[in-house]
Formats: sequence, structure tokens, C-alpha cells
Amino acid sequence: MARTLHYHLLPLELRTHRIRRHIDNNTLPTVQQLGDWNDLIPRKANILAWRLAHGRLPTKVNLAKRGIGVNKECTLCNIDEETEEHLFLNCPVTKEVWNDFRCWWQGAPQTPNSINDLVKWRGAATKMQDEIQAAVFLVFLWVVWVHMNKKAHSSNLMSHKGLANEIKILSHLWINARIRRKKIDWRSWCADPKQVHQKPSRISVLSQEWMQNSLEMSKMCNWQQEFCVRHWCLGVCLLAVRGVFGVSLACVYNNV
Repeated sequence: MARTLHYHLLPLELRTHRIRRHIDNNTLPTVQQLGDWNDLIPRKANILAWRLAHGRLPTKVNLAKRGIGVNKECTLCNIDEETEEHLFLNCPVTKEVWNDFRCWWQGAPQTPNSINDLVKWRGAATKMQDEIQAAVFLVFLWVVWVHMNKKAHSSNLMSHKGLANEIKILSHLWINARIRRKKIDWRSWCADPKQVHQKPSRISVLSQEWMQNSLEMSKMCNWQQEFCVRHWCLGVCLLAVRGVFGVSLACVYNNV
């Protein structure tokens, strides 16, 4: 009770929320948020994208800045220094993987200009397609980063061939495991992934409804024809039975 009373007796300038707001606005460094958290991929891929956007990845140049004695040459190409921009934008190996990736995902930029453009890659037709597109790009970042680490810490020289197929497989696996709507077919994903979960046009919806109504009408007409045929056959049978019964009665009457 005393603490509560003491808090209310403080001047407005010394309230806790005002001090916190002052520290956040004036003392802490201002960090621009780059990209949004994507729910279609695991946390590790989101954390990788966040660290990349804020320059927190343990590349060789960043490790050297922290006092770790490492060779600054790129692990993939051994040409330039391994920075975030070089590893994901300018490295020849990454460019080759990006070109293979663009052959599958039509509409991707030919050459991203900056890390910010990579993390904020948007522009799909619908919100769901936008999330899927962003998730696929984050999978691309994850596959390149994992491949670089495997090559750095493995004694066997690994080839970068086939990384585009790994992006395709891993993105399909992660998105299908977390998507709440209809699951994505593998053949459609390989053929044209940008058409997945595309909102159908009004003309296509009307054509589908018309075809369904036509099918139902044809089924109804077939049922009516079958019903008439059955009744006609039953009537013929009854007439035949009646005629046979009448002839039998006439024969019996004549014999009597």
C-alpha cells in the first residue's frame, strides 16, 4: 500500500512509463525493423533473416571485427572478403544458385540491389501468395547459409549444384507443415508455384457453377428417362398379364 501511495505521489516526470519511454527514445540505439516474421517457416530461418538484416551474422569479416583471427576470404568463392553483401549478393556461387532459383520461381528480380531488398521481397497478387513468396525467399537464404557452413566445417568439398532443388523441396515441406488452408500439391509446386492459392476469377467461378448445374440437369434428365422407361415396361407387362389372364378365363368358360 505504501509503495502504491508513494508511486502516485511522484511527479509525472518521474513515472516509470515516462522514464522507460525516455530511455527507449533517447538512450537505446534506434534499429529499423527490416522484414516481418513469417509463420510458414521455422524460427531458425526467421532469426537468420533478422540477423542478416541487422548485420549480426557471424561472417568472417564480422568475426574479425570481434577479435577472432580468421581468414577473411569467402568460403564459397575464395575471391573477396566474406561480408553479408558479398555472401548473399555478389558471390559468384550465390549468383549461380540465384539464377537456377529464378528458372523455377518466375518473377524474381534478376539481381537484388541490397540486403533490404532481399528481406522485403514482396509484391504478390494476394496476401497468402505474398507470405508464401517471402517464405520461399527466406528458405533461399537458409539453404545458402547452411551450404556455406557445411563447406567450411566439412572435410569433403561440397558442390553447390542442386541447391535450387533443395530450396524447392525444403520450402514445400515447411510451408505444407504450417499452412492452414488446402495443402499444396507437389506437382503444382514444381510446375508453377506462383499460381498456388491464387484467387479464381469471377469468370472461372461462373463457368464452374454452370458446368456443375449442367451436370446436375443431365443427371436429372437421365433419371427421368430411366423412370419413364421403367414405367412403360411395367405397363406393358401388366397389359400382357391381363391379356393372358383374359384368354385363360375365356378358355375355361368355353370348356365349361
